[in-house]
Amino acid sequence: MAQVQKNSKILRGRVGNLVFRVFNGKEVVSLRPCKYKKSTSPEAIKNKNRFAAVVALARFINRLPELSKLWETSNQKGNNNYMKILKTNLTLTDGGDLSVKNIILPPDGFGNPVSDIIFNEDKLTIYFTYSEEDLPLLNNKYNLYLVFYKSGTDKKEKLTPGLDLQIINDIELTDRLEIDLKPSFKYFAEEESNILIFCSLSTLNAGVESKTYSNTFGKIVSLKGIEV
Repeated sequence: MAQVQKNSKILRGRVGNLVFRVFNGKEVVSLRPCKYKKSTSPEAIKNKNRFAAVVALARFINRLPELSKLWETSNQKGNNNYMKILKTNLTLTDGGDLSVKNIILPPDGFGNPVSDIIFNEDKLTIYFTYSEEDLPLLNNKYNLYLVFYKSGTDKKEKLTPGLDLQIINDIELTDRLEIDLKPSFKYFAEEESNILIFCSLSTLNAGVESKTYSNTFGKIVSLKGIEV
């Protein structure tokens, strides 16, 4: 129901199929949108799932102060951290889901030295490869961020994404790093499926191409650690 604002003759709200509102200081009247039937075509479902997956990822990252702060300092498009993460990742999806191209830190960071991730039972082995230009990286200590993602479907073929994070603080870069996975990771082993692992680094030490964070390395693995 439309209402007259206090000390004003301007209507705001709905009367029948008319909507009264104020836009740029002027009273505007528009037709109320008609009801429409949601499309159930494969393409519509794929686009809906793709958006749901990216929204879940953006919300997850934005709730993590260490990662959200790094997006805040980036030059990516968006009015806030959440929109920066969302807009950047929407263009990186594959079909109706996230892909190895999606990212957890801004894409303008220094080159990520992670070259491979092997998953075996409850352990991850992360391998590093360095070029001559990467050698200065060995002088710093890093926080390593691992984000695990698994998508699932319900009876209506809607995504029910699962996300988890593990942080390893103050590591020194070597040829490889073996990590014991935390107990909550068992969620990802409840059903037979593939998972996405995203890996990034950050450091408090300046001097790495003026960036304190790396870009993202992503990989799809099976629950047995076999690359897809």
